[in-house]
Amino acid sequence: MVDGDGGLLCGERWVEAKAGLMLSIPCGAAHRARSQISGLVILEVQHGDELREEDIERLQDDYGLVIN
Repeated sequence: MVDGDGGLLCGERWVEAKAGLMLSIPCGAAHRARSQISGLVILEVQHGDELREEDIERLQDDYGLVIN
């Protein structure tokens, strides 16, 4: 977390999000973020032997981000 406040969901657990928080998300775990009034600035880093955009699967799209 870079700035703002809100919550981060990893699997079944919500974590309070504040600047400086680092959350490691296991491979294959569903995750999402929600902001409070101030919004959130999140830096997401993916690592591994093979990094691809094709492995992203949206389970819920509250904001119309998926383009068909």
